[in-house]
Amino acid sequence: MCLSLAAKTEEDCPPAPELLLPLSGDIYDKADLARVEKEAIKTLRWKLRRNTAVLFLHYFSEILGRPWRSVIRLARALLDLCLGQVWCGTVPPSHLASTALLAASYLEGRGWPEDVAKMTGYSAAQLLASLTVILNLVTGDAEIPEGVQEKHARVVTKIRELSTESIRVIVKNVQEDMERIPGNGSGATMIFI
Repeated sequence: MCLSLAAKTEEDCPPAPELLLPLSGDIYDKADLARVEKEAIKTLRWKLRRNTAVLFLHYFSEILGRPWRSVIRLARALLDLCLGQVWCGTVPPSHLASTALLAASYLEGRGWPEDVAKMTGYSAAQLLASLTVILNLVTGDAEIPEGVQEKHARVVTKIRELSTESIRVIVKNVQEDMERIPGNGSGATMIFI
């Protein structure tokens, strides 16, 4: 039962009860497992936490490792800029983290490799509209909060050097990359409100 609760806390796809019940010697059934989980949660007054975009980006950085350090640093700064926006709470955390990573990856000239798309679960086409919003945020007239400036001083300087034209070039590069991928239609969806 504790293994099941731990898996539900940490994993996006926890193991099915059918996989866990044999560990108990098959003396319990699914209803028993559900009842005991509910009792444990109630007794401990335990609330399941919600994964955040910051946590997703951390997971991505752990998987990508050192070669992607500069991209992750830039993605963190972009994500911190987004977290202060009104629309931030309307975007699924994995989508927001993936879009920040996509933006940083293109800003660093890496594109959106297939293995990164597979890791995040998002193609560039699915993130295109969100990418445009984030890139316009960093080049717009919006003031960067003091805390973000202090935390990401070098990265903020790099972001502020971007021009509107460079943003158009990045969006165009993403669109061209999408066109080169067979079967990758215009699956871009706007999630931001």
